[in-house]
Amino acid sequence: MYSINVQDDTGSNAKLARQIDTLLNEAAPYVEKTTGLPLPETVAVTLVDPEGLGTALSAFVRRQAERETEGLKLTAYQQRKLDVAPMATRACAHRYWMTGDSNLVASSIGRPTTLLVPEGLEHQGLNTPDLLLDLLVRALVKQAQVAACAGNLIPPLFYPIAQPTQDAVEALSTGHARWTSNEVTPLILGRAVVRNQHHRPGAYQGRRCWAVSSQSVMRDGAGAP
Repeated sequence: MYSINVQDDTGSNAKLARQIDTLLNEAAPYVEKTTGLPLPETVAVTLVDPEGLGTALSAFVRRQAERETEGLKLTAYQQRKLDVAPMATRACAHRYWMTGDSNLVASSIGRPTTLLVPEGLEHQGLNTPDLLLDLLVRALVKQAQVAACAGNLIPPLFYPIAQPTQDAVEALSTGHARWTSNEVTPLILGRAVVRNQHHRPGAYQGRRCWAVSSQSVMRDGAGAP
């Protein structure tokens, strides 16, 4: 059994938080039935401002980078990328916060949280009822994916050490989430969701942005925060 916790860290989006809570409670049973995956004990969604997004993503990337490279013998260049990863991620979030739809992070023990920036959703038109439901169903699926592997495998956003499997994991995760939304949203809405065809997934934007930001940080000789 799961509980749903929607937290508004912005202090100014209580109405949106209530709407998200309602949609999550409506969609969650459908997601579990369609995927066959149980949701985590706590489905956590947090509304953040751009600064909060940068702080949360930076901390997440630091944890994941250390976890993914534990015990590995890194080259000097790889270690440098590891060191600048949090700062580069923060810079990326500050610059491109309005281009992604949601960000999945996890605690040190693998408990997932979905981060949403209300201004970003509004900017992209993703705060309409249909598109918000689509986004939240996909977020539920990704949290169920994390729970299914006990937090041992989290769909990657930005990593300093490229692993061959990362793009495949992200593609599988995103594809599964989108397929589930295609199945679930018509059951709730009575119609299919028409998505913005020009919108690029947040993970794509994140990897591209992190690559540019990390190169800039390394070139400028800045250290990690």
